[in-house]
Amino acid sequence: MRHMLETDICIYAIRGHSRALLRRPRGFRTADIGVSAVTVAGLQSGVSKSQHRESS
Repeated sequence: MRHMLETDICIYAIRGHSRALLRRPRGFRTADIGVSAVTVAGLQSGVSKSQHRESS
């Protein structure tokens, strides 16, 4: 079974809001977890915006 992570779940995991969320994928093979190009673009956009706000 393959699992596609969406933007909100990636942000939630990156921020460490849920240890249970981070434990769950440990049972999956790395090849079975992915993110779409749209998710990657959304994460990059969010990082860019947050860096811009910090430097202002």
